[in-house]
Amino acid sequence: MLAGIVRTGVLLLVATVVGAGWAGYRGFPWTVDPDAVAERRRIASEAEKVGDETNIDLARLRELIGQQATIIDARAPEQFEAGHLQVFYEPPVLNIPPETFDQNLDRLFALMGTTMVLYCNSETCHLAEELYVRLQEQGFAAEPARIYIYKPGWDGLQQTDLPTTTGPDTWTGYGSVPAGDEHPYGGADDSDVEAEPEFDDEETP
Repeated sequence: MLAGIVRTGVLLLVATVVGAGWAGYRGFPWTVDPDAVAERRRIASEAEKVGDETNIDLARLRELIGQQATIIDARAPEQFEAGHLQVFYEPPVLNIPPETFDQNLDRLFALMGTTMVLYCNSETCHLAEELYVRLQEQGFAAEPARIYIYKPGWDGLQQTDLPTTTGPDTWTGYGSVPAGDEHPYGGADDSDVEAEPEFDDEETP
């Protein structure tokens, strides 16, 4: 009987440690905060009121990418790492789930005034709408900036010819270049730039 109690205690301890570690990885507090729960419910309720006027189709998404709109993936980090939309300008596609909004404010404020496109998993996912509410409440939707939602989400993107990539969101601000990428945002490679002609002093025209 004593052995059984000890075994149960060990299992509970392991579960607590694993749960705390997972919560820390996802950015969640591992203790329940009633205020945080109430706020999350409020945001979810407001997200249900986000109208269809924010939704865009694939053609409009292509236009906005061509205009270098900020693209934000609202899915969980592990889903983002497994695959997400790719753009060839700065900032790259960002990963900002609604529950990590406050932790990402420093990065977001650098993008104040830009047009943004949000997406999550699919037509039935509401994370993009929740993120829309948080951004709107912080003034990111003030004119001339606009915030749009690509409702088909990642499921829809995989059915298009738009480029995708894998890996975590490592962007820390303008000028931060992911390791190993010399021109990650579509900059010209040095080999493509025509060299200036060189002249000796006597040959200078």
